Amino acid sequence: MSGCSSLTDITCDGEPNDVVEWPAFLLVNGDHRRSSGIRYIGNDERVLGITLETNEEGMLCGLTSSSNRDDISMRFELKYVDLVFKFVEEKQFKEKDINSENFFDLNLIVEPQVRVVGASWKAIVQARFYIADNFDQLRLAFSEILSLSNYCSNPLTLHFGPNINALKLEMRYIYESYNELPTFNKGNMSVYFSPFSSPVLMDRALMALYTPKLVMSGEITPPCTSFFPDYNMEREEFIQLLYKIYRSKCPLNDNNFRALCSAASKLGNELLLWPLCQNIVNDSSVADFPQIVKKSLQIGLDYAAKQMCYNAVKSGEWQNLQEKGFDGRYYFGDIFYYKIVIPTIIEAIKDQLNNDPKIYGCLYEQKYPRNIPTFDSPTDASDPNNIGLLIDGKLIFVNIGILRTFSRLDCFCYENGVYHPKISNDLKEEMKNQNIRLIQIIIPLFQLLYGVNNYVQSNLVRGCLIFGNDHQMNEIVNEMEELLINELIDSPEKLLEHLKLAEKYGLKNLERQSLWQLECKEYHKFGLSMINLPEYQKLRIKNFVEERLCCGWAVEDESLAKKDTLLSNEPTFKSISHSSSMATAMSNMASTAKSGTAI
Repeated sequence: MSGCSSLTDITCDGEPNDVVEWPAFLLVNGDHRRSSGIRYIGNDERVLGITLETNEEGMLCGLTSSSNRDDISMRFELKYVDLVFKFVEEKQFKEKDINSENFFDLNLIVEPQVRVVGASWKAIVQARFYIADNFDQLRLAFSEILSLSNYCSNPLTLHFGPNINALKLEMRYIYESYNELPTFNKGNMSVYFSPFSSPVLMDRALMALYTPKLVMSGEITPPCTSFFPDYNMEREEFIQLLYKIYRSKCPLNDNNFRALCSAASKLGNELLLWPLCQNIVNDSSVADFPQIVKKSLQIGLDYAAKQMCYNAVKSGEWQNLQEKGFDGRYYFGDIFYYKIVIPTIIEAIKDQLNNDPKIYGCLYEQKYPRNIPTFDSPTDASDPNNIGLLIDGKLIFVNIGILRTFSRLDCFCYENGVYHPKISNDLKEEMKNQNIRLIQIIIPLFQLLYGVNNYVQSNLVRGCLIFGNDHQMNEIVNEMEELLINELIDSPEKLLEHLKLAEKYGLKNLERQSLWQLECKEYHKFGLSMINLPEYQKLRIKNFVEERLCCGWAVEDESLAKKDTLLSNEPTFKSISHSSSMATAMSNMASTAKSGTAI
């Protein structure tokens, strides 16, 4: 199998021979109860039977797209996507020792296809592949943890030799993510890019937070029309900007990242530019300092370019480049070199010679730290787009567009001109257990929604989860689930708590992850002890738990057990230990597996 870094080629080899005429070829539903698959129908047609079964959708019936030789495929309808098996090429052989007997190799690609344009889907699965050859019964050929997604440029590929009669794929979900892009057809602010195009609708208060240059400039006036005469902005650039503002899960690539950076730099706002700058500064695919600076300058991320130049002086990298004859003026161009690079280099050299240790030893991001809102400043109070929230007797001011977009206002109680949050019994119990107040939960929660802070202390994760659930903040619930998924399981009680949280708040990925961990060697013993706990008897998924302990695939097959590479090195969210600054969890699961395995 070749494909994403997490995928593995399966090959069932045949013997190479002379090329002969290739007969017609069809994909059909296989019968998992008996051997059925590639077979002859006369001398001019062969058929491959395919079966797909998942632990959530069950046994699926495949739909043949076409019997046309140019479009041989079969699709299986999963909950969110169609998993398509498609014939892509064949190798044709003739056995020398057997008169006129045809042999062949064939390739199938397996790729998910979304049903909604622009949607994204990703799944981490335990996969077991069964084959039948020479009309024997199905046998297990290969097992692996796979990462499947509709935006992978190199899909899973299956290579079959001449004797394969059938294929069955079994999958158990470890993680699944499905997101549809917002359509921007609701809101109290409209933007037209031409007199004949449909408007882009959005929340005016939310846009005032992220693009005050646009909203406050008078460009958007009744009837709320703008052609961006001063910003030279394309519609696609603005849409990418809105995806970021509305916290969509649109996967970033080189094309849309450039469009996003272009729009953000033209409308200029720290809330948007800071995370983009950190994204490019931490880009592991571009290790060369001049390349990162040049790329940053080209897409308008001046802060990132200044940060890299300043820190290069402090680290000695700039001096090393000069000793090797690096010509910055030629590399960056006159405009960027004299406007951005040289002033920043001079600033860093001057700071290096400063006697103040806070200056000569600091990095650029330490000298110019990000402004993190506390929601209680006079500026916050006077902003007409903010509303008051009374928390623990203290009035804080939050953008009403944030509340309208990412929660339900009717979940808050409005009284005496201010809003009051709902404090459920579950939230009271959690605050008591952690010895924290509501304001300690609210501030980092809204900083997360504003996009200015990706860190949540580990002792606040459950409080944020409960508050988000009580106020229908689905983004917060999903992001807290990501943190819980990667918490260290160090006891039967912690494992049980995860299962209880998954049941109570509908955290499907946490449930999948916990069930999978039951199969893994390091957690299997916790699972066996967990079933003796009194609270365990209240679980509704006891049958699934016990089945995984006894019949889990990874119990006997380590290739389907836990892998360190399932944790990304570039998380979106981090849970910070209450007593240290080390991250205890990371999100954005991605897997890596061995390649080129033959059956």
